[in-house]
Amino acid sequence: YCMEIILLAIRSLLAVVFGVAGIAKLVDRDGSRRALIEFGVPPAAAGSGAVILPLVEIAIAFSLLFNNTSWPGAIAGSLLLAVFCAGMVYQLVKGNAPDCHCFGQLHSEPVSVLSLCRNIILFAAALWLVISGRTSQGLDLANVDPSILIVAFGSAILCLLAAVLSRQGQHSI
Repeated sequence: YCMEIILLAIRSLLAVVFGVAGIAKLVDRDGSRRALIEFGVPPAAAGSGAVILPLVEIAIAFSLLFNNTSWPGAIAGSLLLAVFCAGMVYQLVKGNAPDCHCFGQLHSEPVSVLSLCRNIILFAAALWLVISGRTSQGLDLANVDPSILIVAFGSAILCLLAAVLSRQGQHSI
């Protein structure tokens, strides 16, 4: 049962990360477009990419919420994170540090070893879900006690709110 909870926690974490990243990028399409161009995406494709990438991230987030779609979502998430990691490594090797724009205006920083490590950890978490197999994705949110869901999603919202408020505080200093 403990492993079921751990797998659900991994799915939830990845769903929040992909969901927040996708929504934040979608809200800041101009920033997302600039970041894609800095990573080497041709300007003609960057406009479409600034819409498609966040929609893919949001789709991955939703797919991770439910057991019957979690495994393909984990595959898609691990592939996307692998592409992000490869792009970061490529930029770091070239001596570049483009803005990752990972979470739109919520959190954006130049690519660094730290941001690469964060993405490698997220990739490992998604890969763990893939390796666990289609039928071993943890507790099913559709069958979890609603009070657990309220606490889980309430905690996620509070964490997101705290991150936004701390980010606001950094800008006002």
